[in-house]
Amino acid sequence: MKKLIVLLVLCWVANVGWAQEEAQQRAEEQLESAANGHPQAPQPEQEQGIPHIAASDAKLHVGETLAVCGTIASGVYNRKSQQKNTYLNFDKPYPDNTFTAVIKRKNRKYFDYKPEKLSGQWICVYGLIVMYRAAPEINVVIPKQIIAKAYPD
Repeated sequence: MKKLIVLLVLCWVANVGWAQEEAQQRAEEQLESAANGHPQAPQPEQEQGIPHIAASDAKLHVGETLAVCGTIASGVYNRKSQQKNTYLNFDKPYPDNTFTAVIKRKNRKYFDYKPEKLSGQWICVYGLIVMYRAAPEINVVIPKQIIAKAYPD
């Protein structure tokens, strides 16, 4: 009986994970098509009234596509790791951050500035909120997902 319960729980967890991955993949495809000039993809800086939340509330909105706003406490380009991702940590530096915007190596080429230089600025990041290791994040695919008062040189 215990084995059956464990098996059912594992199946449920796997289904939830796959559903989040599929939703994230769809959002990334939409945003990549925006980078290629296709009009159906969301373009947050051009729309008025986009729903937005504070970075500290992002964990309450997993699975939703929103703009998450807050101050970048630390921006890190992790060039020593194999993934070479860029992390924008909101409210407090890692590991105490409330939310993270992640820019993968393959998407960094779309930026004409160094995103980690947004440290100290109040910004909004638009996209699908997902959980990664018990922390909410948005994967940034194109620069238009980041709305800042001033972009670094």
